[in-house]
Amino acid sequence: MFLALDSISKPNQNALVDSYGNSITFKELIEVTKDLTSVFGNRALVFLLSNNEIGSAALYYACLSNKVVPLIIGADISIKQFDDLKETYHPQYICYPSRQQEKWKKYCGDHITSLLDYGIAKTNFKTIQLQDNLALLLSTSGSTGSPKLVRHSYDNIESNAKNVAKVFNISPEDKPIAFLPLQYTMGLSVLTSHLYAGATVYLTDLKLTDKFFWEYLESSQITNFTGVPFSFEILNKLRFFRKNKYSSLNIISQGGGKLSEELYTTIANYCSENQIEFIPTYGQTEATARMCFLPSDKSLTKVCSIGKAIPEGKVYLVNDQHQIVNQTGIAAEMVYEGPNVTMGYARNYLDLSKNDEFKGVLFTGDIAYQDEDGYLFIVGRKKRFLKLYGLRVSLDVVEHSIKNNFKTDVYCTGDDTQLKVIITEEKLLEDVRHYVLEFTKLYHKAVEVVFKEHIPRNESGKVRFNDKD
Repeated sequence: MFLALDSISKPNQNALVDSYGNSITFKELIEVTKDLTSVFGNRALVFLLSNNEIGSAALYYACLSNKVVPLIIGADISIKQFDDLKETYHPQYICYPSRQQEKWKKYCGDHITSLLDYGIAKTNFKTIQLQDNLALLLSTSGSTGSPKLVRHSYDNIESNAKNVAKVFNISPEDKPIAFLPLQYTMGLSVLTSHLYAGATVYLTDLKLTDKFFWEYLESSQITNFTGVPFSFEILNKLRFFRKNKYSSLNIISQGGGKLSEELYTTIANYCSENQIEFIPTYGQTEATARMCFLPSDKSLTKVCSIGKAIPEGKVYLVNDQHQIVNQTGIAAEMVYEGPNVTMGYARNYLDLSKNDEFKGVLFTGDIAYQDEDGYLFIVGRKKRFLKLYGLRVSLDVVEHSIKNNFKTDVYCTGDDTQLKVIITEEKLLEDVRHYVLEFTKLYHKAVEVVFKEHIPRNESGKVRFNDKD
């Protein structure tokens, strides 16, 4: 069984619990996995429309154990984006939440069975060729529905689970709360690393601003909390860091983007005062989530550092000539090497037969420097991506979508606090803003749409704005 769950030390302990009141033990999860063997039969591609509930997590695990390849998609994706992905990748099966069957059933094919509050449908697409070690597909662009996917191998996922469990010293007694969406690499890392260690994972779709979230956290005696910058901004507004700690909470972990120095320090001080380990991490979808971590005993002395590489990983800096930069304080591109580096990208179903193209080496596109002790600090990003509230947003994808839906020239820019969209049709300001919020699923304050009479371009069409315009 995948992650060796069939040899777990406590098979009758709950593996998964969700805020809908459902639970499943490790032993029952293994049985569900075996039941699914006859449903899917041969190796196939499966679209898994995901919520943070037992059905999603169990089907994800069962697919990997049965050598069936899932593409995890947020169940809140638009029908159009879903159809575009379906036509691009030709899935043989689609799994969807039963509670959302009115939305999904007619778009998924012929219903063949149900499992753990999920419907399973078979499409008319023929079986496609899948590379032998291909295990999982995830989008590179959060919830924007981009057809560009990352190809994860079984080795990638297992090495990530093993090494993250080691970094956090996870045991069967730990109780993480998994509120980050499973279609995002950080959310999935929380799930796999804790299952690997035999811990019970508590899933929820409840928002941090919902009082029932905190009732669920307290009643479940949660020990491990992992969030992205937006999560901690909400906690700060809720005055969480001024309250007494939850008695069970032992670890607070952060990933998914850079915190402000002020908020970072607030979290680190709160954790220090309440005997909680604060462990900042850094990762990307292309490395199956985490690549670096900062030990909790360094959180107050290495403020805003991403630390050093996880076990079995290696990080170094290179200049534009790909020469290694060893000097302290010199900013250059970060390169990561390790068994969790994924096989490469896919843009359509034909790419799913490709072999490993990255060969364990990832040029991250992030610019960083190291201090005199070898701890890394990110200062910028090389490529046109933003990481907003834990979502990785491709500026090119957003621009392309706006151009396809509105008659306006458009240019997207921004930083890790806000996406800025510039358009040349003033009457479309509100319509475009509404569209971008729906398309990206970003928080409303994270999107600004502004009007300019024209967007300056050179003869090749390249925009001549700089990213501060």
